[in-house]
Amino acid sequence: MLAATLGDRFSVVLLDKASRPFTRNKIQCYGLKDKLASIRDVDGVSVGSCMAAIQKKEHEKVIERICEEVRRAVKQDGAEAVTIGCTIGSSLLTVNGVYQVAGAPLVDMFSAELKMAETMVDLKRAYGLLPCKASIYKAPPSGWEKEVPIKIEM
Repeated sequence: MLAATLGDRFSVVLLDKASRPFTRNKIQCYGLKDKLASIRDVDGVSVGSCMAAIQKKEHEKVIERICEEVRRAVKQDGAEAVTIGCTIGSSLLTVNGVYQVAGAPLVDMFSAELKMAETMVDLKRAYGLLPCKASIYKAPPSGWEKEVPIKIEM
């Protein structure tokens, strides 16, 4: 949502190709399909390889691969803002001071989510503003946990 407000069109760069359908569905559900420039994945970089590179202190290569894909999203797809659809990759860029690429701001998922939570708390305190409970934030019916058991292993 934040990326959609920072430019006319936004792109999502993924580290996991399998996340593409989930990501596309979420964007459509949020009504942002017309603002989406592209969903791209970083070829040869996965969440696992990103973690391994961080542990080996070889993360500069991963950062450059992600930035290459962001540049393509900006140049080829017309993205004006980009979010990295992986908390590890997104945080890796932020921690290393990469806040924009090719003139497009990069939205750090973790920071954006944290600031949104802070904003919601501030709005509740200042104005009593809460999300509407009529549809998507509606409480589940009583007994739902019996229909969809959640197994917890200890």
